[in-house]
Amino acid sequence: MASNITAGNFSQNKNLAIALGNNSATTLTLVLASVNQGAWAGTPPKNGSTYPPANYFYAVNIAANSYDALSGSVKFELASGGFLIAQWTWEPGTPLRVDAYCDSDQVQIDYNTINSQSNSATFQITVTNE
Repeated sequence: MASNITAGNFSQNKNLAIALGNNSATTLTLVLASVNQGAWAGTPPKNGSTYPPANYFYAVNIAANSYDALSGSVKFELASGGFLIAQWTWEPGTPLRVDAYCDSDQVQIDYNTINSQSNSATFQITVTNE
């Protein structure tokens, strides 16, 4: 179970921002947002939230310190049909690992990481029309 960690000063904590930009023509609905290690910084993402075209999802998974692990996933349902799932794992002393996939033929996704060599990285996902 994830602990209740307050964000405080991000420079003191390992954190991973999950940033998903919806540049497609379909609305995304958050089905599940979960952290297995660490906690959500601030207000956790709310299941059932919708992200219409030209909007974005943003949340931060934060650890108590730079030596703790982070992991979690987010799952979105596409109004045009299908699901998008993004997941991450960042164990102490290992590189950040991310993966994202979508089972819809209506959209495509691209993803990358930013600043993954630091304690404050971003998992960036972009959704576009196929």
